[in-house]
Amino acid sequence: MEPRIRQLYNPSILASAAERFDIPLDSIRELDGFENYIYSCTSPRGDSVLRIGHELHRTPAMTRGEIHWVDTLAKHGVSVPRVFPSRRGALVEVIPAEDGSSFSAVLLEKAPGRPPRREDWNAGLLRQVGSLLGKMHRIAQAYQPPSPAERRPRLWLDSPGCSRRKFLCGGRRNHPV
Repeated sequence: MEPRIRQLYNPSILASAAERFDIPLDSIRELDGFENYIYSCTSPRGDSVLRIGHELHRTPAMTRGEIHWVDTLAKHGVSVPRVFPSRRGALVEVIPAEDGSSFSAVLLEKAPGRPPRREDWNAGLLRQVGSLLGKMHRIAQAYQPPSPAERRPRLWLDSPGCSRRKFLCGGRRNHPV
């Protein structure tokens, strides 16, 4: 987590998100997070995951686009966690920080299962992953975001600090990317 984001995040941000999604504070358990604060919790909808991210990582519009994309995948039969609305019906709740920036909170269904272990990686799992990626690619070909501002993030273009040139071209400036 970037130091600036850590300085802005405080218990009132978490409490505000919990209140907006009807999550009892005593049910919240912090999980590992990298660019977002991730919590396991129990909401009125069952076991859930609360994700809170700062706009330096993704703007509220980008987060809404991401959630729209997940919802589109679900509507096309891809097994993804459901996104639960807040009390007021919003899928993304924007919570102001002390400096005028904001955090975006999203509540997701807790997915069953576990991450694959080394022994799980075999030809069958690779076929399943390939099939899933192919299905997602087909859906993406016809996908229309709700608005240009609310499109799912493009990793190489939209992530601060993520340089296509650095990763794809070995840092060479004269390489067309």
